[in-house]
Amino acid sequence: MNKIAIVQHAPHVLDREATLGKAVQLIKEAAAAGARLIVLPEAFVPGYPAWVWRLRPGGDWDLNEQLHRRLLDNAVNLADDGLAVVRQAAAEAAVTVVMGLNERDGTVGRSTLFNTAVVIGADGQILNHHRKLMPTNPERMIWGFGDGAGLRAIDTRSAASGCCCAGKTTCPWRASPCTPRASTSTSRRPTTAARPGPEPCSTSRARAAAG
Repeated sequence: MNKIAIVQHAPHVLDREATLGKAVQLIKEAAAAGARLIVLPEAFVPGYPAWVWRLRPGGDWDLNEQLHRRLLDNAVNLADDGLAVVRQAAAEAAVTVVMGLNERDGTVGRSTLFNTAVVIGADGQILNHHRKLMPTNPERMIWGFGDGAGLRAIDTRSAASGCCCAGKTTCPWRASPCTPRASTSTSRRPTTAARPGPEPCSTSRARAAAG
């Protein structure tokens, strides 16, 4: 049976390049320990925007604007191969990587963000690209709505898997193409559900990052 690594590390908040570098190191460490499937947290790059649950809509407006600008500037543009270093690390270690990230639309208005999960194969190619369908409550001030294009199970060298973001595996439609039971195979398949790491972006850390 293939070993699976569930990574629970905090990102470098609102710093894309530093967080990508940390992701590469974590992939190398997990691969060296024998993991063939490595799962990183929800919105790992460059961090979960937890401030939307804490800052006041009116009184903290200026701080919200500063934080959103930093988040937008440090989000990942997949159209520009923004995960190149992670893809390379996956290929060098011959592992499958599931990673959560803040994705910036790179083809239309370039101002919309998505809560995205990607599956990177052992050859370094992006095998699946899933955007969270419905951001939860105040998350809608940060992320746009996703679609069903990434709701599918895929075959990899290490496992056959699907992925969902946050609590979407608790929704009634979880028996969808992203889950094991919807696979055409008779074998059980793991479904990864990325959530924020153990030290999500708190308001105090966000204030420090904005300052």
